[in-house]
Amino acid sequence: MGDEEVSRITGFRGAYTAGSTNWLPADAELASTSDLDIMIVLTGPNPTCTRSKFRYQEVLLEAS
Repeated sequence: MGDEEVSRITGFRGAYTAGSTNWLPADAELASTSDLDIMIVLTGPNPTCTRSKFRYQEVLLEAS
């Protein structure tokens, strides 16, 4: 998702990386089966919490 797509999510406030990739060296190479965990921050009463994995360009993302 690009900036334009994310800005259309109701209640979107930001996102941050989570998980083991935060502690890897900047030049570390990940296997193509590894994912990057992204936590999405929303406002509003009890937003629906779901996880989804999808590829964006060459990266496997897991958004929560």
